[in-house]
Amino acid sequence: KPYGTLPSWEDFNGHGTHCTGIISADGRASWGGTGVQYPTTSTATKYYVGMGVAPEARIYSQKIFSAWGSVTETFSWDSFFKDAQDNGARIHSNSWGEVEEYADSIYELSDAEYDQAVRDSDFSTTTIQESMVICVCAGNWGTNGVGNIGSPGNAKNVITVGATENYHPDGNTFGDTEGGFPGTADNIDHIASFSSRGL
Repeated sequence: KPYGTLPSWEDFNGHGTHCTGIISADGRASWGGTGVQYPTTSTATKYYVGMGVAPEARIYSQKIFSAWGSVTETFSWDSFFKDAQDNGARIHSNSWGEVEEYADSIYELSDAEYDQAVRDSDFSTTTIQESMVICVCAGNWGTNGVGNIGSPGNAKNVITVGATENYHPDGNTFGDTEGGFPGTADNIDHIASFSSRGL
């Protein structure tokens, strides 16, 4: 659903589509994926190229940003979370946050609004609380040191997600770089160098 004056929910730069794929893409050929597995060695655990973490999830799409990254003028958090709840969403993913100069790990108004939505995603009702799991990104300012999480990633009730490396140890297929260094994207438990961090 597009909000405000946005003409459609089309993803002009691919970021939302990419994030949706991380969540719900299915790499199996029978489901429209590539069907390709990696790594290519016979003894290693194999993963489908392009498979998301929840490939059978249902998606409700919401768009609040223009193609240039500005938030729509006529927009309220009340309707944003209520629409998601009304359309069956119980987990809400938000891969956006403050730009670099404002990402300071400080609790702000948008953090408070997200905290409220976790406990009650429909602000219009007073008789029942409709809770929702809300995930937000930490940000991409990790090369600046620590204390650079952007809001709403500083909310206390949300799940703030940083970036990790991937499992791409085979440099001949699908890449193996993290931060531009060959052979370093080999451990999903390592924080990616660009990922924002708390205090």
